[in-house]
Amino acid sequence: MLGFHRSNREIARCIKWEGLMPGQPKILEYLWFHDSASQKNISRKCIIDKSTVTSLLKRMEKLDLIRKETRPED
Repeated sequence: MLGFHRSNREIARCIKWEGLMPGQPKILEYLWFHDSASQKNISRKCIIDKSTVTSLLKRMEKLDLIRKETRPED
């Protein structure tokens, strides 16, 4: 458990240094393998609440980490 705690603390330190919030690296990794994923799929696959995904994606868009597009079928 100590090793797990230390690794999580180090990961949190690194993502903060990069300017990311918790949850954003997981979303970026998912999008790396699933380009053009919908918010619904991101929420479901990353196990993050829909409202949380919405706020994280808005911040990520402001930082130019992602680009949101509207799909005609959505």
